[in-house]
Amino acid sequence: MKRRGFTLIELLTVIGIISILAAILFPVFARARENARRASCASNLKQIGLAAMQYAADYDGCLPAAVMIPGVNPGDPNTRSFVDTLQPYIKNTQIFVCPSFSRPGYAVGGADPSDISQMTVQSGNMIYNRIFSYGLNTGGPTDGSLEMAAGQFQAACYGPGAWSLCKDLALFGPPPSPPPAFPQRETLYTNPSSMVWAGDQGYYSFGNILPHDVWNATTKYQRPAIDTRHLSTVNLLFLDGHVKSYHRDNAIFTDWNYWSQLSPRQSS
Repeated sequence: MKRRGFTLIELLTVIGIISILAAILFPVFARARENARRASCASNLKQIGLAAMQYAADYDGCLPAAVMIPGVNPGDPNTRSFVDTLQPYIKNTQIFVCPSFSRPGYAVGGADPSDISQMTVQSGNMIYNRIFSYGLNTGGPTDGSLEMAAGQFQAACYGPGAWSLCKDLALFGPPPSPPPAFPQRETLYTNPSSMVWAGDQGYYSFGNILPHDVWNATTKYQRPAIDTRHLSTVNLLFLDGHVKSYHRDNAIFTDWNYWSQLSPRQSS
């Protein structure tokens, strides 16, 4: 009995069908994987929020600062970030690593967001050389910039994560008006459920995020950028503890009421 093999046309047809199915399914699988990572990231932010609430309960309602400086020099190697501050409540640095934040090409000094030994002050690294997956909202000026020159530290002083340096601004020049409040407290905000507390960060920017510096096709990783790494969305933690994902084109990134103690709603 003579055996009949596959013809070339039949093989090419099967290969073509498999290629079409792969082209259809692989993007679906990739989106499903990123959706799972986004959910895991949201869970991380939720845990960070719960730890920050415990911290506030222990410290008379004071919110944790994005950056705690022993003196007035942010370059002090003992400068602590909120990652250090919240460790007694979380006891797990992995919570501060977003599953979608792989090692970026712009990492300074070989810093790697997945290298959790680089996150805390015990590592001996200055805060300027650390990579953070998440940052606290520090308010900042209305253009969303973070100018760190002398006399301009107030850019990190008008949000729930305001730096400890904000209490010493007079040492760097004429204090801003109105003077920033430090330590920050939830009672400063009339609507905690509408005030951003923390979110996805995409730069080595000392654990801060500010509005307007949102990753997009033309403006990548400003300092400090909000990173829309989850299918063009960003996870945000709010002052009441809830977490929500927003597309990078959402109006929340241009509405000052969600970000600053100086917003019209907060000042009224």
